[in-house]
Formats: sequence, C-alpha cells, structure tokens
Amino acid sequence: MLLLESKKLPCDQPMSTHVIQTRGMDYVDALGVGDRVRGLSPPLRVIRMELGGHPHDVHFVDGRSAHCLRRSVLDPILQENAIAAGAELRDETPVTGLVRDGARIVGVEVLRNRKRERITARLVIGADGRNSTVAKHVGAEEYFGYDSPRGGYWAYWPVPREWVEDAPYSLFDMYLGFEGDSARFVFHADGDLLLIGTLSPMDRLARFGSNHEEAYLKELAASPVTGPLTAGRKPVGRVLGLKKARFAFRTPVGPGWALVGDAGLHKDPTPGNGITDALRDASALATAIVEGSERALARYWRRRDVESFELYRQAEDMGSPGYDNPFNALVWENLHDPIVARRVALAADRRASPYEVVPPMKALSWLGRALLHGRFDVVPSFVEGSKRAGDVQREHAYRKKLLDAIS
Repeated sequence: MLLLESKKLPCDQPMSTHVIQTRGMDYVDALGVGDRVRGLSPPLRVIRMELGGHPHDVHFVDGRSAHCLRRSVLDPILQENAIAAGAELRDETPVTGLVRDGARIVGVEVLRNRKRERITARLVIGADGRNSTVAKHVGAEEYFGYDSPRGGYWAYWPVPREWVEDAPYSLFDMYLGFEGDSARFVFHADGDLLLIGTLSPMDRLARFGSNHEEAYLKELAASPVTGPLTAGRKPVGRVLGLKKARFAFRTPVGPGWALVGDAGLHKDPTPGNGITDALRDASALATAIVEGSERALARYWRRRDVESFELYRQAEDMGSPGYDNPFNALVWENLHDPIVARRVALAADRRASPYEVVPPMKALSWLGRALLHGRFDVVPSFVEGSKRAGDVQREHAYRKKLLDAIS
C-alpha cells in the first residue's frame, strides 16, 4: 500500500474538532493505538449540553470516554501504525490527476521533486478531505448536500485552575451550548489545552470582517461558561475560522476508486462526529478491499449511508441557527426523565438513534403540559420537528432496503 500526502510531514489539520467519540475509541483500540491516545489526552466522560439556559450532563455509558487530540498529535500515531503494518508513506507528493483505462481508474498522476510521475494501482482511495482531488476527478455524485448556515472561530487556550478544581467546570469534561442562533463549545484536548470555539450564522460572520478575532473574544466573554475560562488570558497560537462550508454525501465507490472520510461524507461538525465516522468507514472499506469484489465495495457504500444518515441529519439540526427553539427547550427541561436520560447516553454511544431519544407519548405529554401553561409557541417547532423526524426515519428505512438488496 502506498500513502501519498501533498504536504511536508509532520503537518497539522486544524479544521477539525479533534474529538474521538467513544465509538471512535473502539476503532482506535482495534488499530492497537488506543493506549497511546489515552496516554496523551485526558478522558472525557461527561459532556454538558445546554439549550435555553437548561444544562444537561450526558454521562457516557459503562464508564467509557471520548478523547480529544490535536491532529498534529493524532495523525503521526496513525501514520506510524500504517507504516508498521507495511505501508509506504510519501509526503510532498500531491496528486494532480488520475490514470484511466477506459472507464476504470488504474492509478494516479503525482508531482514529486518537481517531476510528474504516474503510479499504477489496483484501487485508488481518496482520503483527501472535503475538497477531495480524487472525488473531483472521478466526478463523484453529491447527494443530500447543502451549504452551512453557520461558521465559526476557535482557538486553543491554556487549561485554567477553575476548569480542573471549581464547579461547575469540575462536573463535566466537554461543553456544547446553544443560545439563540449561536453555539459555543469547549473540549479538553491534549497538551493541557482547551479547544474553545463559537458558531454563528454566516451573515453575522461576514460582518466581523478583519475584526474576527475581536468578535470571537467578545462572543466568548458574553457566555457565563466560556467567559471565565478566557478572561485575562490569551489563546495559544492563532484564532482559526471556517466561514464557508458545504456538507454532503458523495458516491464513495466506482471502477477502480473509493472515497473515505470527509472526501465521501462531510457533515456539520457541531456534534463532533467527523473523526469517529472516518475511522468507522476506513475500517469498513478495508474489509471490503480484503474481500476484493465490486459487490463488497457497493456494500461498503450502502452500509455507510445507513450508519450515517440519521447522524448526518442530527448534525444538520444542531448546526441550524434555529436549533434553540421552543420545543427543543421543552425537551431540554425534561431531560432529567430517567428513560430519556438513558436514551440520550445510549445515543451518544451510538447504541440508539438520535431520533428515538424521546418516546412519542412523552413528547405529547410534555406538549400537553406546556399548552396548559399557555406555552403555545411550542406548537410550530413541535410540528416541524415531528415532520422532520418522520422524513428522516423514512429515508433511513429506504437506505436500509438498498443495503439489504446487496447483502
């Protein structure tokens, strides 16, 4: 196996939340590098999620933990593991085109040491991100695509004493809060650093202009959670931003080629599922390659869609400026319900669908109580959310039929 990297290694990939969710750690363990990851980053066992002023702490089931490593730390671990398994890694070797034999891809054209070179391959895999060169050259079809309604800024900050010792920070390890049309997040990363960011509608980001760092700091200061963590301190390194993004599925297989990670599926980063999904799909694609048939590759495609669709729509929901709506606020008020709290924890570990967290009868009961108290504003968002959930479940069932037809 030959791995090609366009940049000089080691390099960083800052356009990432860096979180490896609990299910992602299962794949890291399967690669044999789980202990290294755990040794470099603190365990993240509790995420505080807040909406409309209502916080809810999600405890991962069975004492499991997520981990957050900067890509400059995680990627070399994965690269070393691949080399140890027999792969060859060449950096500073950008792919400039593909080699074809009729409709089939049989290799790549690269630029190495200022010289053009052709490299043949039985299968060309694009693991080259959301702006994938391979996807572009094969014309991979996009579906369920949309432009992100929000963008954001983030930076690393030194871990303050309060985060470790004082409540409420000592009660949780990650934070994701929604307020109005904005969101804020805090992840405890490796290197004794916090990754702290804000998400805002695109039209507001456009108004930041060259004062984006000042606006970012003001948004952090305005929050009772992020304000105390950053007051009187300076970020470590640059403030980074994403002001434009498109999220979509791409057809991930074709004659002689395949896509994995963001190259084949780029979703809203608000829930922090990107690395976990990339690890999952890389494992599934490896299994298909070992099997060695076109049918196996098609199965990889359809299984990816089944396993991703609900998560993709959940990420779209959470990334919407309208996520902080009256009905979602009502749900947050009732997350202390033991049945619902358990389902939230199972969904966080991918043992339950995010669209099955609230049983329909409970939702109707909460709605009825809200109406008795004159909270009629919950009705439109309840109706819209119910329709949305129904549409998602129907599409998911259809994707499952496509998979079953191959299996």
